[in-house]
Amino acid sequence: MTTRIPMSYSDYLELPDDPPNEYQAGCAVVMDRPTPYHGRVLRRLMRVVEDQLPDGLEVLSDVAWKPDDQEWGPDLIVLEPQPQDVVKFTGTPRLLAEVLSSDRARDLVEKLAEYAAAGAPCYWVVAPRDETLTAHELRDGSYRVVARLGRHEPTASIAVGDLQLRIDTRELVS
Repeated sequence: MTTRIPMSYSDYLELPDDPPNEYQAGCAVVMDRPTPYHGRVLRRLMRVVEDQLPDGLEVLSDVAWKPDDQEWGPDLIVLEPQPQDVVKFTGTPRLLAEVLSSDRARDLVEKLAEYAAAGAPCYWVVAPRDETLTAHELRDGSYRVVARLGRHEPTASIAVGDLQLRIDTRELVS
């Protein structure tokens, strides 16, 4: 479940980190903690992506991304290594991914529009219940589906900028 609490960004910064929070449209967005299965799928996705990244890129989770007056905590983010004193990443990530949980509309509708507006070039959505991964690429300010993997077509090589990442959904949701 997701709860929105109107407040200023300075008040948001004073909130404790537990439960996980994001900041959008003048509201703290407080979310339930993910399930163990969500965590397992995310860990597997991170491993698959990390194993294919060149030097100079890393895959992380639970990192604050603040490109403007919004702040998100995507499940997965691929970016260049940041200095130790960087608290919130403000650049453009190579890839963002969300693993769906109880608030599917948040990841499938709201974040799709928000991440596109913020300029994230690639956004993946993993739906463990459906055993799917949908890859979106930003084109002319909105996302277009460039790959949809599932039970009938579980593997593909997906472009993430100049990278090609080979994904097999069976490795993620088994």
